[in-house]
Amino acid sequence: MAPRFDHLVVAVPSLREAIATAEAAGFTVVQGGRHAELPTENALIIFADGGYLELLAARTAMARAVARRLVRGPEWQVWQPRIDAIGRRFLPHLTRTGVCDVVLRHNSLADFAISAQRRGLASEGPLAMGRERPDGQRLAWELLLPDTFELPFVIDDSTPREWRVPQDPAVSHHANGATGVGEVTVQVRSVAAAREHWAAWLGESPRVTATSFGFALGVDELRVRLAEGHPIGAVSATLRGVGAAHALDPIAHWGIRGG
Repeated sequence: MAPRFDHLVVAVPSLREAIATAEAAGFTVVQGGRHAELPTENALIIFADGGYLELLAARTAMARAVARRLVRGPEWQVWQPRIDAIGRRFLPHLTRTGVCDVVLRHNSLADFAISAQRRGLASEGPLAMGRERPDGQRLAWELLLPDTFELPFVIDDSTPREWRVPQDPAVSHHANGATGVGEVTVQVRSVAAAREHWAAWLGESPRVTATSFGFALGVDELRVRLAEGHPIGAVSATLRGVGAAHALDPIAHWGIRGG
């Protein structure tokens, strides 16, 4: 199976406040639960095309403050090698607000890792992760994490995906009309180099336009726009189906707009 788009990670300071903000912008929000490997919790904005936005927050203000001191402090480069790959990938997200990561899915992370390594890209995994939903259901999946935020990480469910992403049409209907993610902007050090890294990571050549490129990721018209800048990684997204230009104003500071 070719990799498919799974979801975007959107970091927020407070999950409760983020849910209220998203609902004010016309979204239906589903409570996600608490992760087992990180001091984090999440909620989901699920789209009709199967993709979703993950609202990710530290469980407490103290956990967020500790992450900020660690990641932004002078010791981060010293401590980073001692932290496991999941911590290195996700702790920096707790210091930000807004779109911060792209996630693909694939049904064989071991094969994906071998293929990527043959094309010169290092990664860590498969690594086990999971969370517990508010109803007590425990979910499990594996992750494959590249060694750069310029590239998306990859997920494979160990428990059924519909446990992680409910398929009820009622939860994927949004008053603002949103139906899916149309474009993601990823900031990189060099657009030319990053374009080649994406092609190597996914095992195919990009369909290039003047400003962006697309891959066959299983979602209609999903495009990845590369831009040189900082912070490195995903920073914004455009959603399909949103009718009024101002509909998403409450979440504009998350880097999310209507298309």
